[in-house]
Order: sequence, then structure tokens, then C-alpha cells
Amino acid sequence: EQELRLKRKAAERAFEVQAEKDRTLMRLKELRFLATSTKDLDDDDAYWIKKQKRLIINK
Repeated sequence: EQELRLKRKAAERAFEVQAEKDRTLMRLKELRFLATSTKDLDDDDAYWIKKQKRLIINK
């Protein structure tokens, strides 16, 4: 019973660590996207990127 509890706790911790890693990677992708320059893009693409940036910043 003790061993089963320890295994369950280890599995829960591994899940939490993976979830945190996923959140960190997503945030890094968002930060990289926020650094995207729109100066060389056409108006439609620049508008879409600026809109997405606002969504990221406001979440």
C-alpha cells in the first residue's frame, strides 16, 4: 500500500512537471511571436500578427 502511494505520487509529480514544461514552452513561443517584426509584411499579414499579439498580451 505504501509503495502504491509512492508510485501514484511520483506519477502525479511527473504529470505536474510535464504540464509546467508545456506551459513554459508555450510562453516561450508566445514571446518569440511577440518579437516578430511586421515592417516587411503586407498590410493583411501585419494586421493579423498585430491582432494575435494583442490577444497574447491581454490574456
